[in-house]
Amino acid sequence: MINLNLRLVSFILVIVIVMLLSPGCDKPKENLYGVERLSFDVVDSLIGTAFMVEKANKAVCPPIDCIPIADSLLDLLKQRQKLAAADFGEIEMAQMFVDSTNNFGLIVSEVSGLLLMEDTSVFIDKYTEALYKHYGKDNVKTGNYVVNDILVNNYLVTGDQYIRFQLLCMSEKSPALELQYFASKENYPALIKKIESSIGTVSTN
Repeated sequence: MINLNLRLVSFILVIVIVMLLSPGCDKPKENLYGVERLSFDVVDSLIGTAFMVEKANKAVCPPIDCIPIADSLLDLLKQRQKLAAADFGEIEMAQMFVDSTNNFGLIVSEVSGLLLMEDTSVFIDKYTEALYKHYGKDNVKTGNYVVNDILVNNYLVTGDQYIRFQLLCMSEKSPALELQYFASKENYPALIKKIESSIGTVSTN
């Protein structure tokens, strides 16, 4: 855990509130769930220790140098999330990892109401429309693929100052994960390999 100064706390709060309102890889292989399977180039030196979300039965390695925030701040952000994302009550933040030097990080959340065994269209349509409404449809690029047998709905969101990858990672027998990678436009080109390596580690137990 790290001690966060007021400037970093303010930075985190702005990122979370904006994101709540709201990849290079190898060639695709065979299809699964009717979409392409992708294999990301995972560079071990660019990722940290795996973080497990027990209820979702999924894990992901955050990018290297992205450190988990203090429990006290995490609790505060969870409360703000409930207020800011009332229409998405199924989403519960599990942890936020921050690299304050590069204005870069990852938010990991459980999406309890999203399983492949059920109809996912209502949730995904609502989620997508919320991003379109807040950022403008031209600023949100969508796609889907399979990584490590997990179906991913991918959103590349371009804001005034930040670029975000928002991923809904779904499987048949456990709740989905939402991964939100954020980076400043200035630093994004130097961070994309870290993001790709992290995405490539998403897995189920």
